[in-house]
Amino acid sequence: MGRIISTIFLSICLIVSTTAARAQTINLINDAEIEAMLRDFSAPLFKAAGINRQTPIYIINDRRFNAFVVSSGAMFINYGTIIDSETPNALKAVIAHEIGHLAGGHLQRLEEQQKVATSIQA
Repeated sequence: MGRIISTIFLSICLIVSTTAARAQTINLINDAEIEAMLRDFSAPLFKAAGINRQTPIYIINDRRFNAFVVSSGAMFINYGTIIDSETPNALKAVIAHEIGHLAGGHLQRLEEQQKVATSIQA
């Protein structure tokens, strides 16, 4: 019973955060040099994680320190994260963290939990 309640709570949190995210417009920054740097930083990390495809990395025009991945595998990094990372290795750690979500199947599990919670509500 506690697990079902936790799943429902998690699903509600996801729905609320997804709805809030949809209400906002995401403005991307296109910068060939920064995009090349991110690809260079991420390539060995993807390889180490056993992910054989290069996923797109987008730069969001947002000064806050944040990064996330979506179910398609795309990664989004706020420009504030790039600016506030004190060293290249700090930025690589953020990228590695997000790759860990992809490699660990976290997004798929969250989607499955959301489906279960939705079917319980019906």
